[in-house]
Amino acid sequence: MTTTQPTPSAGTPEGESEMRPRQPKAITRHLPTAARILLGLLFLMTGLMGALSVMPPSPPSLPEAAVAFNMGMMK
Repeated sequence: MTTTQPTPSAGTPEGESEMRPRQPKAITRHLPTAARILLGLLFLMTGLMGALSVMPPSPPSLPEAAVAFNMGMMK
């Protein structure tokens, strides 16, 4: 997002000013790019972990207490 700020230039009379876009600061200019790269790496790594089976497998079934609790909640 660039904003315009009146700045005097060499070719204009003293009372007039020319509207020139002001450049954003370096950190705010690169922040969206850095966030996009970090989120991309996060999604890439989690996708690779799922595709390459790096994560330990989940247990085949729920514990008996959890099944009983779920059945009680459904009634």
